[in-house]
Amino acid sequence: MYLHSELKVVPITRQTEAIARLSYLHRLMSATPGFIDAQICQYLGNPSGYWVQRAFVDAAAHAAYRASDAAKEFTRVRPVALYQNLLVQEWECENDGGPAGGAFLVRETLQVGAGGWGAYGPVLQGMKPAGAVLRGWRTIDKEPKDAGNALLLTRWPDRAAYNAYLESQQYPADRDRTAAVATPLVTECYAIVDDVKPG
Repeated sequence: MYLHSELKVVPITRQTEAIARLSYLHRLMSATPGFIDAQICQYLGNPSGYWVQRAFVDAAAHAAYRASDAAKEFTRVRPVALYQNLLVQEWECENDGGPAGGAFLVRETLQVGAGGWGAYGPVLQGMKPAGAVLRGWRTIDKEPKDAGNALLLTRWPDRAAYNAYLESQQYPADRDRTAAVATPLVTECYAIVDDVKPG
C-alpha cells in the first residue's frame, strides 16, 4: 500500500473553501482504480494546520491519477493562496490494521535506527490498540536524511477512546516495544473532517 501525505497551512478565513476543494479532489481520485481512501484532518493544536493523506494500492495507481484528464482539469483552475504545503511525503505500508474508521487521528513520527527495519514491522503487528485501527508506514526515500523516517497513523472513534488507551496497561507496553526499534519524534492529534472511500 502507498500513502501520499501533505502537511498544510490554510488561512483561517478560508477553511470551508479549502476543505471543499480538497474533498472534491479526493472524490475525483476515488474513481481511479487502486484508490483506497483519503482524509482531510484538522490539527487540534492550531486552526490553520491540516494533515491530508491519500492511500492507493501502490505508487503506480497514484501516478495514474496524476496523469489523468481529471487531475489535469483540477489543477488548471487553482485558487490563489488557498493553502501552502509545508511538507509532502510518500510512504509504503509496513503494517495495515485493516479498514479504518473513527473521526480522531493520532499521527506519530519516528526515526528507525540502522538495521531496525527488520524488527519494525513485527513490532507494529503486535500493537493492536483496543477500538482503534493502526497503520504503520516507512518513508519512500528521496534523500539520505529521510531514510529512517517512520509514521504511525491510528484512528480512534473519539478522544475519549484514545484517553482510555493512554491510561491502560497496554500503552506503556506498546511504547516500550516501539522504543526498542525507533525513537519517537512527534505526536499530534487531529479531527478528521472529511473521509472519502472508493466509488
